[in-house]
Amino acid sequence: MAEQTSLMEKMGNAVARVRLLEREKDEAVARIRLLEREVNELKAMIAMAESKVEEILRPASVPQTSVPHTAAREPQPVAGRGTTQTEADLPRPYKQPF
Repeated sequence: MAEQTSLMEKMGNAVARVRLLEREKDEAVARIRLLEREVNELKAMIAMAESKVEEILRPASVPQTSVPHTAAREPQPVAGRGTTQTEADLPRPYKQPF
């Protein structure tokens, strides 16, 4: 009889342990689903932020003039002369050197 009681007690403990493990599993699954929803929300927010950044930066990446970069650096001819500007033709901020 004592053997049956001990066996029944062990079975009862095993059933209680199984129920505890099932409850923990269900809680873990619920937590995983919540985290997956949060991850999806964060992905959507990141995509929206990236879109806004691209929208803000887009005008800055468009060239302001259609003149090639090298042509803008070449010396320009002085009005009335057929030559290009030289150092002597450029305006000076001071009349005489120090």
